[in-house]
Amino acid sequence: MTRYPDWPERLNALIDEVRHRPFSWGEWDCAAFCGEAVLRMTGVDVYAPMRGRYSSEAEADLIIAEEGAESYEAILWRMLGEPTPI
Repeated sequence: MTRYPDWPERLNALIDEVRHRPFSWGEWDCAAFCGEAVLRMTGVDVYAPMRGRYSSEAEADLIIAEEGAESYEAILWRMLGEPTPI
């Protein structure tokens, strides 16, 4: 997966845009934010498999368990590869 050349500007624009957006499980939570950030920086929608599948913490935990992962981050790392320094 390749980031757009202007990925820092794209990420900053996203942060500015959503800074005051309220938290909502399955609509705007940490996973949704990470997915949107990756989408804006690369054009790849890694959050698509999660979108619409949960609306509570318990439902999110169930998906994580079904995926055999310890956390959503572990699921993301499967999709994206291990984090690398920038």
